[in-house]
Amino acid sequence: RHLGMIADGVIDTESDAVKAWAPCFENYTFIGKRNETEVKVDLGIPEEWVTMFEEMWPKALLKLKEVCER
Repeated sequence: RHLGMIADGVIDTESDAVKAWAPCFENYTFIGKRNETEVKVDLGIPEEWVTMFEEMWPKALLKLKEVCER
C-alpha cells in the first residue's frame, strides 16, 4: 500500500500527489521452483496509469533479476 513519497530526502505523506497514490498497492510473491524463483506482482492502480506501468515493469523486473543473480 502506498503511504507516501520521499523526494530529496523529504518524507511526504500529505500532498495531493501522495493522496492520488493512496488507494494503490503492489504485492510481490516469490515462488521457489527447483533452481528458479518466480516473481508474481499484483498491482492495484488507476486505469490511467496502466500504460506507464506496462512500460516500466519489464525494465524494473529485468533489473531485479540482474541484482538477484549477482
